Amino acid sequence: MPVLQAAAIALAAALGVAVLAAGLVHWRHRVIVKQRVAALNRELGETERRPLPTNVEHRSTARGLAARVGASVANRFPNEAGALSRRVDSAGLRGAIQTVELLGWKVVCAIFGAAVGAWFVTKLGPVGLVMLALCIGIGWFGIDFMLARYHSIRRRAILRDLPTVMDLLVLSLEAGMGLDRALRTVIHEYRSALSEEIQHVLRDIDLGIGRGEAFERMALRVGLDDLRSLSRAIIQSEQLGVSLVNVMHVQSREVRLSRRRAAEAEALRAPVKMLIPLVIFILPTLFMLLLGPVGLRAAAALNGQP
Repeated sequence: MPVLQAAAIALAAALGVAVLAAGLVHWRHRVIVKQRVAALNRELGETERRPLPTNVEHRSTARGLAARVGASVANRFPNEAGALSRRVDSAGLRGAIQTVELLGWKVVCAIFGAAVGAWFVTKLGPVGLVMLALCIGIGWFGIDFMLARYHSIRRRAILRDLPTVMDLLVLSLEAGMGLDRALRTVIHEYRSALSEEIQHVLRDIDLGIGRGEAFERMALRVGLDDLRSLSRAIIQSEQLGVSLVNVMHVQSREVRLSRRRAAEAEALRAPVKMLIPLVIFILPTLFMLLLGPVGLRAAAALNGQP
């Protein structure tokens, strides 16, 4: 029984560390959204102004401490900081949270997990070493799992908005606009995760990066095959001098066909997925309802009861 209680406590502590990491990322994202709304209100000419915390106040908070810890770790392990920066960028949180601050929170969560694991070592002995490794791993990789979840949600949103954005681009190009002007018009009229990625591409082009390289970066950042094929088609149309309108028409048709094939494949997989709850939950319940009364009567008859 003590071993089961210790395992339950270890599981609860591990879940607590993961929830803490998820809550920190979500809280930071909400704070940045509020700051963006306040900045937009100031641009629209509203007289109400919300004071933002000063640099001194920021440094005195836990966020400032996490930023300093993360900066120290980033100086010692630049590869880890670079990999985390790419994951933050892929999750669409660029500008919402600093990479060094997030790295600091990873260190803090890992230290907290190590403290919880050390307590298990003192209570359980050698068995607690497994709990120690588990708590440290959850504390360190919990934020990475949250970033992967944000990236997955963002990919689905971009895949959903891709046909609409491509149709708007085709209409803008047919109206006589250039590609850059058409992209700026689309991101101004249609707000979505894909619009943010296109805005990132335009910002890279304004900084002097080639258009082809900027689109390739977007495709690698998002990780969608449809977006990668679109970027390659745009690059090839510029290199070969092919009409970009025709290319966009073809790519839009291919994207819609790809989504239709994916939906058909998911529909074909649905019956197979339904077998698991059918066998585990529905069939046993049905057998109990049908055979239960018969079994009870048979048992009563065998015991000589009326």
